[in-house]
Amino acid sequence: MTFQYVLAASATTHERCPPYSHHKNGVAACMIHTVTEKARVTMIDSQAPAGFWVDAVITAVYLHQRLPNEGLKRNSDRNGYQAPYEIPYEMLHGFGKLTHDADGN
Repeated sequence: MTFQYVLAASATTHERCPPYSHHKNGVAACMIHTVTEKARVTMIDSQAPAGFWVDAVITAVYLHQRLPNEGLKRNSDRNGYQAPYEIPYEMLHGFGKLTHDADGN
């Protein structure tokens, strides 16, 4: 099973871009900006030394994955099924999946 097959099976589009050019990808640039700002605010608020920058970034990503996200609740697939996820962590790890009865409903 190739990566392209996995992407096609999950209806995910794959767009190539040159390495180290996140500024050409709006989603990646926005996420980098969000994580950087959260880490910067954490460092300023806690008055931590610059040596804790990596820990602040890891914490910012951790918090970002666990905050509720309206996009996950609104987006639905082609069949009109709405994902039961509220936070990205649940979506990434498969929490909240609906169970099916014997008839497949």
